[in-house]
Amino acid sequence: MKNRDLVLSVIYIVLGIALFVASQVADLGDSTIAQILPGMGGALIAIGAIRLYRGIRLEKDAAYRENFEVEVHDERNQWLRMKAWSWAGYLFVMIAACATLVFAIMDKK
Repeated sequence: MKNRDLVLSVIYIVLGIALFVASQVADLGDSTIAQILPGMGGALIAIGAIRLYRGIRLEKDAAYRENFEVEVHDERNQWLRMKAWSWAGYLFVMIAACATLVFAIMDKK
């Protein structure tokens, strides 16, 4: 595990804890940010923990590291990832265009 990955994982965890604690301690009332902060904090904690676990496992388990490297650098997998990204982008643009037209017709700005 690279030091950069370790530091980034720890930053995610600390930032998630800070957001979660801030949402509980601060008197934000019934605002939208008060409803969003605990979820964001929990998500950052989960992301940091998963990245930390994966990094430790990559460092300790040689077979897992080899399979991971093959998945990341295999040309077929790269092609499939790019194809999935292109379809996701295409669908997002089409759905956003349709939603824009519907909202324009409904006069919702």
